[in-house]
Amino acid sequence: MKFFYNPFSGSEVSEKQLANADNDVQQEVMQYWFNENYESVNDDSATETKKPIWGGFFGAREEFENHFTGVVPDEDIAEFTESIY
Repeated sequence: MKFFYNPFSGSEVSEKQLANADNDVQQEVMQYWFNENYESVNDDSATETKKPIWGGFFGAREEFENHFTGVVPDEDIAEFTESIY
C-alpha cells in the first residue's frame, strides 16, 4: 500500500484515504509530490535531486498516471496536468 503526504493535514494518507478525499486535497497531494520529485517547466530553481520532465505535458501526465492511477480519477489527473502546463 502506498502512502502520500497531505500538505493540508501535514501527515501521510493511505491510497484509500486519498481516493476518498476531496478533489482539492487530491490536487494538493499531487502538486506536493510533483514539486518534491520533478523540476517544473516554470521553475528556475532546479536542484540536483529533482528530475526534469521530458516530454512536457505528456511526460508529466504519464508520471502522474504512473503514480496516481487507481487512486485519483483519470479525468482529475488529466485536468491537474493541464493546470500545471
